[in-house]
Amino acid sequence: MRLGRKCRVVDCRETAGLGLGGGLAQRGTLAEAAEPDIIVLSMGPSPRHITKPVCEITYGLREAGFNVSVLVLKMGIGPPEELMDQVVGAAYSNLFPEEEEQIRRHKLALIHVGNVPRHFIPKVKVFLRNV
Repeated sequence: MRLGRKCRVVDCRETAGLGLGGGLAQRGTLAEAAEPDIIVLSMGPSPRHITKPVCEITYGLREAGFNVSVLVLKMGIGPPEELMDQVVGAAYSNLFPEEEEQIRRHKLALIHVGNVPRHFIPKVKVFLRNV
């Protein structure tokens, strides 16, 4: 008897997770779906970066029948808030070559950058300028 759930195969964790039970993925982790449809890009967990929205986005897309991968970027996708008014180089938003390749394999990339306008608007500008 089927309970209305569909199985999704996701190849997780290049490295051990953080916290009890290895819950939070570390930077550089790719949870890759069986089919490369959608990839959700996330910043690594920190006091400034909350990962729950990425989990909710991913869960919702999988429930809707999409194959969703998640990539926790090795570096942030923009300068820290305290550097927003200063000129910063691309080091805060560079994608590593292996990350570019992982993203390129997918049909659609979603970037989660948070919800604080004075923080995420400059991050997105820096990210798009350097992609």
